[in-house]
Formats: sequence, C-alpha cells, structure tokens
Amino acid sequence: MAGTTPPKRWKLNMAHQGRDNPLMPDFAIFIGDLEYSVDDLQLFNFFSARYSSVKSARVVVDEHGDSRGYGFVRFAEEMDQQRALSDMQGVLIGNKPIRVSIAAPKKCVSLIIFRCSHMATILGGRVRAIRVV
Repeated sequence: MAGTTPPKRWKLNMAHQGRDNPLMPDFAIFIGDLEYSVDDLQLFNFFSARYSSVKSARVVVDEHGDSRGYGFVRFAEEMDQQRALSDMQGVLIGNKPIRVSIAAPKKCVSLIIFRCSHMATILGGRVRAIRVV
C-alpha cells in the first residue's frame, strides 16, 4: 500500500543460536585475518564442522555492514576452545590463512574501563589511555 512502511523482515541465522545465556559458561576465541567475504554463517559452519560445542560465530562489521576482517567463535566446551586455538592457527578459510587467539571477555574490559575512569574522576584527572593486560 502506498504511504505505509513495509514489514520488517527477519533473517534466521544459526550462527547466533544459543548465545548470551548467563547460566551456561562459554569459551571464546578471536579469529583474525578473515577474508572480507566471510560472513557469520560461513564462520559458524566452518568451525561447527570441526568442533561439536560451537555455540555461535560472529564477524565484526562496520557501520555500513562491511566486514572488518575479524570475528569471534564461542564454544560451550573449554576443550574445544583449546583445541581450536592450537589446530586452527594458519588454516585457510577461503584463500586466506586465519590467526586465532583467546578472546578476552567484553564484560571484563568494560569493568576495567569503568573502574579506571571512575578513579580518574575521584582523583580529578582524565583517562588518556588504558592498557589491558
């Protein structure tokens, strides 16, 4: 109909299945040097074919929806995470070898930033840089 907004379409993506359940621990890895054509579902399928406990996979995108060339894979089992860290270094996804490393939990980084900026406020200064080790 003219003058009406079309209904929003939703896309089911198995790459995000089961994520963000606070009752279940998960173990994440960082995936770097991804080809820009790799999307969430391709990353999920690539890892879930090798590791049974893959919970989700996400490729980080910019404000235009273009890949930034890295992403994260989350596992339910720590053993799969550790195996992926050793087995997947340099493995080709498409035509490009990936690099993998342990992913720091985002909540911990946010808490560190909050505490640092809070301390700077108390001390009357500004935080210029934060080094997370």
